[in-house]
Amino acid sequence: MSVRNSRLVGVICGIAAVIPIVVWGQQPASTKAKIYVYRYRHFAGKMLEPSVYCDEAQLARMENGRFFAVTVDPGEHIFRANDTQSGVRLEVQPGERYYLRVELVAGFWKGHGRLVLVPKEQGAFEIARLKPLDPDKIRDTARVNSERN
Repeated sequence: MSVRNSRLVGVICGIAAVIPIVVWGQQPASTKAKIYVYRYRHFAGKMLEPSVYCDEAQLARMENGRFFAVTVDPGEHIFRANDTQSGVRLEVQPGERYYLRVELVAGFWKGHGRLVLVPKEQGAFEIARLKPLDPDKIRDTARVNSERN
């Protein structure tokens, strides 16, 4: 190999060392987490639409038999529904998915929503048959969407 060719090979190797290699078909690791919030379809309490909050900011009004997803930064977040006595404190990891189910509990005048953290496998199975939340029920349009992925 000539001196000129060896220099060219050296330059190419040097450039290759600083250019990130892209593997086709792989998605870059997400720096955010996705939390799916859903509610079973039940006849009892079907007219109630409890609000769901993340860090005291209203995300959406939860309809019967629907789900939505919220994207959050890693770290600690507190989720609750309109029952202020109950909530879920999550230490959210980047790229992870979490599932919260809204359950209705009886109240003096009307029912209230409570959130329950469920395992990923169970949550993914349970939302598969639910419909996305109607867009007019979403309050935080910057973080909330009603898509499965």
